Amino acid sequence: RLVESGDLLNYVNDHRIPLEVCPSSNLQTRAAASWDTHPVDFFVDYGLRVTINTDNRLLTDTTVTKELLLCHQHYGWSLQQIKEIIIAGFKSAFMPYREKADLLAEISRELTSFAEPGAAAPTARPPSGTGGAAKGA
Repeated sequence: RLVESGDLLNYVNDHRIPLEVCPSSNLQTRAAASWDTHPVDFFVDYGLRVTINTDNRLLTDTTVTKELLLCHQHYGWSLQQIKEIIIAGFKSAFMPYREKADLLAEISRELTSFAEPGAAAPTARPPSGTGGAAKGA
């Protein structure tokens, strides 16, 4: 278990190894006893590269959107944290680098159009860097 091994936890973080987490499925299969004991919030707070997934969409009756909403409801994740998790998923995709970088730049631009309720609407800005490629892909 990753939480119990500091060396492994730091290795995963240092090497930006993505963790594909499926919270509802983990609760259904009793890999986690409850939302309170599920380690995903710790992983996000620690700065690990976390992606939220569905695992078994039909049996669990969920979507990625629903999983992110549940994490927001249970852990109070902000819109910014959810955006970072979405971007982590694209950074972790098994795709050719150039294709991934282009998609990541497009998704990053699109996510800038979403703001916290009550916040001023953000203005879209062109991506920085050469050729529109997103950094850190």
